[in-house]
Order: sequence, then C-alpha cells, then structure tokens
Amino acid sequence: MKAASLIRRVEASITTAIPMVVIAVAMLIVLNTFIPLDVYVTKATGGQNMWLGDFLTIAIVLILPLIWVAADGARNSATYGMRKRGIKFVDYNGNHIGPCYSLLRIGVGLLMTPLFLISFVIALKDPNKRILPDFFCKTTVVLDAKNSKKGGVVSGEVDSHG
Repeated sequence: MKAASLIRRVEASITTAIPMVVIAVAMLIVLNTFIPLDVYVTKATGGQNMWLGDFLTIAIVLILPLIWVAADGARNSATYGMRKRGIKFVDYNGNHIGPCYSLLRIGVGLLMTPLFLISFVIALKDPNKRILPDFFCKTTVVLDAKNSKKGGVVSGEVDSHG
C-alpha cells in the first residue's frame, strides 16, 4: 500500500477541523441563546459557583465535536477529512483496523496534538510519513484506492502528491 504524503495528511486534518469549528461555534450560539447554562447554574446554586455554568458550556462545546470526530473516524478507519483526501488508517501489515482500534488511534492523535511540530519533524524523516500517534498505535496512513479522488495509481512507496 502506498503511504500518504504529509501534505495530504495536513490537508485532511484541516478539512476535519473546519466542520469541528463550525459545530463548536453553532453549539456555543445555541447554548448561550436557548440554554444559558451559566444562568441556570447560578440560579440553582444561589449565586455561588458562577464559573460552573461557563465551564459546562465550554466543556460541551469542546467535547461534542471531538466525540463526532472520534466516532466518525472509528466507524470508517478515517476521519471526515481523511475520506475527502482519499486516505485511511491501516495497521503495519496494511490490514483494516477495527472501530475500537480506530477510536484509540484518533484519541491518541487528539491527545498528542500539542506535539504536532515534533510529529511533523519525525514524519519528515520516516519513509512511511508516520507521526507520533502512528508509532504508538502501530498504524500508518495510506491512500485509500476506493476513496482516492486524485491519485489513480496505488503502487510505490510514498504518495508524491501534495
């Protein structure tokens, strides 16, 4: 199987992040307009813990889009952006990884987001363009022949497409 280029992986990450931001902003607007948690929590606690409502709002706004990415990616062995870019997760032998393992891989990837620059440098040196979560979960990202819109040939070592 042909390893996906780093640029294709970055494009996939951005393509996944855009709907996440849109979902988060929409949820923030809806929560603050129709379900103002800060007001409810302040009333329920008698004016105490005013920060708790804001904390709950932020937690909901941040966690639900992450759950969407994890669930969607686990079901398909690829996040929304990965499918749009024609790439997917596989194990080192090129086998499809199941939903549980995909969920683990995506979770590790989300937790390691702050180490993105280190992952990027490692991927530049790795022949299969693997990043830190790939090493931890023993996965790699390859071109998905059935979903690839741009790369017709799925042979060779590394996707040269950017």
